Amino acid sequence: MYSNFKELRKFYREEIEKNFFPFWKRAYDSEFGGVYTCFNNQGTELSSKDKYTWSQGRFLWLVSNLFIMVSEDKLNLDLSEIKDMAAKTFQFLKDNVFLDDFKCAYALTREGSKIDFDGRMDTSIFADTFVLIGFNAYGRFLGNKEALEYANKVLNSIMDRIDSGDYMTEPYPVDKAFRSHSIPMILSNCLQECLETSRATGFKYDLELENLLQEKIDEILDYHVQKNNTICELKTEIDEYKDTLLHNHINPGHTIECLWFLIHGLESLGGYDNRINKIKDIFNSTLDIGMDKEFGGLLRFVNRNKGLKPEGRLIGDKFEELINDTWDYKLWWPHSELLYTSLLLYFKTKDKDMLKIYNEAHKYVFHTFPNPNREIGEWIQIRDREGKPINKVVALPVKDPFHILRNFMLILDLLHERDEEYENI
Repeated sequence: MYSNFKELRKFYREEIEKNFFPFWKRAYDSEFGGVYTCFNNQGTELSSKDKYTWSQGRFLWLVSNLFIMVSEDKLNLDLSEIKDMAAKTFQFLKDNVFLDDFKCAYALTREGSKIDFDGRMDTSIFADTFVLIGFNAYGRFLGNKEALEYANKVLNSIMDRIDSGDYMTEPYPVDKAFRSHSIPMILSNCLQECLETSRATGFKYDLELENLLQEKIDEILDYHVQKNNTICELKTEIDEYKDTLLHNHINPGHTIECLWFLIHGLESLGGYDNRINKIKDIFNSTLDIGMDKEFGGLLRFVNRNKGLKPEGRLIGDKFEELINDTWDYKLWWPHSELLYTSLLLYFKTKDKDMLKIYNEAHKYVFHTFPNPNREIGEWIQIRDREGKPINKVVALPVKDPFHILRNFMLILDLLHERDEEYENI
């Protein structure tokens, strides 16, 4: 454990510089741009050089943010190398990803050809949102106005399709009887990032970003949050669907990620009012039913009223199989979200219970997930309930670069000027 925030900052800096960036540097495609992600769980074998769009947009976000962090001496990496990665990845996406009306293809070959999925290429609106934040970050941090102009067009396209209902959410379609928390959640993140870029650069997005951001935050807190302070992932107003597995599960990791989106969004809008306490209540309630009290860590899916295995009537939906088969998995991304959100809540509320939660999470995470083969590095991302590595596809067939590295970077920013005592609880 670490005696102060300065030591903790050094720990995360070294994780990025010596562990995570070297792994993804090796995975970078220096010829065509973008990054290879179709690795096995151990990170030792690459099964395909196809490039799933949402991972490419995420990678562009990462290297663009790494560029500014290196520029500000928060990290010691090769700035010209990162700049080249960002430029080639932007060019790869700009040249290849777009369909008509600035819709984004779901996946591309290594060289950039669009991959057809049963007659359709734009099979996930989430791919578009990650292209958006990638272009927005590249435009902001590397001063590329063209990227911002594309980001503006992509945002308009996304909002038009969401407003009309003409979009898909592969790999898991949402039944029309339900409203998905994932849509306002991802939009709150996208809109907040675009708003901050607009303020920092003077670039004018067409849409009223502040109004839209407030609308999405309200939708999450006023509609998807339940009386027991959990977030309903798939909410229905139709009585005959309220006994279903889809309605009666929660995703603890998704909730915890959403909470820091809400904090960032409310900060961008000027303040929390009493909502920071509401967010902390949601965090505590989610941990209460989402933590595995027997083996430690976060369960992937739980019953939203009592925890452990989700229960409910099945309707033959593709997502139900995922819930039932993987509810007790320990996945990489929720645990990286837990690290950042607990530490962020500590600094925002000064509630020492949040620091205690961070300490416990830190012990579990860095005991469970890091790859013991330091020559490979990164994390072994997918594990069973007891924390043992398993090889199984849980969404896209990829080892995604985003969540861990993003959260380590956010933590590093959070700790950058904080050297006060770090309690060991």
